Amino acid sequence: DAGAVGKERTGADGRMAWRVSSFTGTYLLKGEELSNFLIENMFDGPDGPDVPYKSMKTEGIEKINGKDCYKVVKTPKKGIERIVYYDKKSFMIVKTITDNISPQGTYKVETYIEEYKKINNILFPYKIVRFSMGQKFDEFVVNKIELNIEMPKNIFDIPEEIKAIMKKK
Repeated sequence: DAGAVGKERTGADGRMAWRVSSFTGTYLLKGEELSNFLIENMFDGPDGPDVPYKSMKTEGIEKINGKDCYKVVKTPKKGIERIVYYDKKSFMIVKTITDNISPQGTYKVETYIEEYKKINNILFPYKIVRFSMGQKFDEFVVNKIELNIEMPKNIFDIPEEIKAIMKKK
């Protein structure tokens, strides 16, 4: 929810994905945008064990926010290459560099993952900051995480706007 600007909703079923946005409109994702979205939104995230990467290569060590980090270049079977920086001490992800693909074009995004905290012995990042072309454009701060809560029955239903597009196709 971007306040006065509007809300954005996205969803996927593992094969198709959709977006309802006051910024980009309502549409089904396709091509590289779809491939990238499906990887970015996998259950364990784009760096989880189930992502179908065709190659991963450690390209050295770089300092990120004062921490020595392994720089790993990951190339998926479908979608775009991503660069991931892992803290040498904790092995937690501290930065990623990816391309963001949208109907308006493709641009590089640097994401900094910070302030990991444990809940039920699972580490979660509580702050994510994103930059493009040297400018901060997004900051996500978590105030509270709850696990295994009751979800509304229809939370995963496809929005009517997307169903209408699917009927046309």
